[in-house]
Amino acid sequence: VQLNLLGRFTYVSSVIALSNTTDASYRVDAPSVKGSLSSTAGQLDFQTEKKYLTFSYWLLHEGWRRWSEKVRDVVEDVVGGISLKKTFTSNDFSDLLEEIRSRLEYTEDMEGERVPVNMREYMLPDEASDEREVLRAGGVDEFDLVVDPVLRNLLDETRDFIDSADFTTVLSSTLAATFARFNLALQPTFNPFLLAPPQSGSSAVIAEIEDDEDIDRAVSLATLLPLVARQVHLIINGVPNEYVETLAMVKELQAFSAIVYSSFSEQLVDN
Repeated sequence: VQLNLLGRFTYVSSVIALSNTTDASYRVDAPSVKGSLSSTAGQLDFQTEKKYLTFSYWLLHEGWRRWSEKVRDVVEDVVGGISLKKTFTSNDFSDLLEEIRSRLEYTEDMEGERVPVNMREYMLPDEASDEREVLRAGGVDEFDLVVDPVLRNLLDETRDFIDSADFTTVLSSTLAATFARFNLALQPTFNPFLLAPPQSGSSAVIAEIEDDEDIDRAVSLATLLPLVARQVHLIINGVPNEYVETLAMVKELQAFSAIVYSSFSEQLVDN
């Protein structure tokens, strides 16, 4: 969201500059401070851009910590009482993951309805004191720990996008794609045939496929946990990162980026 908002602002600024030096019959007005992204003469100064990007610190240091604690609590509640000797088929393990995801990704509103969790508190600070702490942690000078109107509009629009139904849809789609990739990585554990090299003669292959125990065998939790830990390591440190590549292919994410980047129609004024 942040990079697309800044990219959009840069694009609009370039259009403004081009319009003011070419065709005077079609004018692009620099957006005003109130209710839009703006700075002097339609330009976003370097310091404001730097301070805005500094707010990614919240997700990387505070939001991540809060979310990881929530994940730990849910996983301990769901998995903590399960014996390490208990066995899972592929479907059983998928169901276990779905239960964990359901508890993390959904909550109940005041009417008792099941609704998606709002991720904003993990991505941006809501309190002015927390905003100042983020800027301080990002190396901003002590005398400049203020959120001016331009920066405030950037942050407010970012929050609006995070709170939107489109963001919820994108989050659901990206999580679904990520866990599908995760499940795919574990499939050879449940189905050794996926790792077996082709054998000469169709009868041998048919015999293996018809063996239900080989197609979806039960695996102990003690065996699965190290494999899960390995996938987590690949998610964080993998290069090239197949999980990042999977996310990049999610059409909903691509569409959302386009929406953020192109939502500037109110800034164009036709004389």
